[in-house]
Amino acid sequence: ISVLMAAYLAMMVSNTMRHFQTANRALELEIAERRRLENAQRESERRFQAIFHNSFQFTGLISPDGTLLEVNQTALNFIGLA
Repeated sequence: ISVLMAAYLAMMVSNTMRHFQTANRALELEIAERRRLENAQRESERRFQAIFHNSFQFTGLISPDGTLLEVNQTALNFIGLA
């Protein structure tokens, strides 16, 4: 191939590599943000569960249609199911 064609191909490869590096960095940032959010969600769930299950008050979760989804240990102890 000619020198001109080789230079053109080298430039195209270089541009493509820069594009992939930019895209890869964007994906790395997105993955890091997703991991941060997942960790924050796990910590929030852990705190909620600790408060829910260690409360001395009867606590429960009810769906909008009235279905009992979950009750805490205090309520279960009171009604004799624990």
